[in-house]
Amino acid sequence: MTGMRVKGTAFMARKALLQEELGADGFEAFFGEFVARHPDWPRPILATSTIPIDVFLALNDAVVERFFDGDELSYWRFGRQSAEWALIDGPYRRIREERDLDRFVASAPSLYRNYFTEGSARSEIADDGTVHLWIEEIPREHHHVYFEYAIVGYFERGLALVSDRPVEHERLEGFSAGDERVHYRYRFG
Repeated sequence: MTGMRVKGTAFMARKALLQEELGADGFEAFFGEFVARHPDWPRPILATSTIPIDVFLALNDAVVERFFDGDELSYWRFGRQSAEWALIDGPYRRIREERDLDRFVASAPSLYRNYFTEGSARSEIADDGTVHLWIEEIPREHHHVYFEYAIVGYFERGLALVSDRPVEHERLEGFSAGDERVHYRYRFG
């Protein structure tokens, strides 16, 4: 098992999404059941806490299975809603308020590091105005669609919030296709 971990901010975003959908009591009931089955879940979780990636992925898989009929594309929704939380109410709202697309795109490496302890992300604006995002160096045993769909969805929604324009995505490489890394291209509508 690798030492890869996710930071508490990722859990906080997921918790906010689930509390909105299930209500506070519904979330607490679901989460209590999950923690009872996963005693390795760390407590308490603060923004600065870290969670072993295996148990964090298990939590997300349990959410997808129970509330989204096992539809892995639900991770897109998680990513988009996490971006809304982070950029509207959370720690990165200033990026959205300033509407600086160049700064948001350049922030992909640091945004990724603020959530995960291993792997990397990078992005750039191409000459044709499209935006490219790469997610790389994730240990092979963690090539889970969560990393592709949730992170790509996060970045897609973040681009839309910062630019105030619709955004379309195109997968060039992805864990969902068996590739060694994730590479998406975004176009503005």
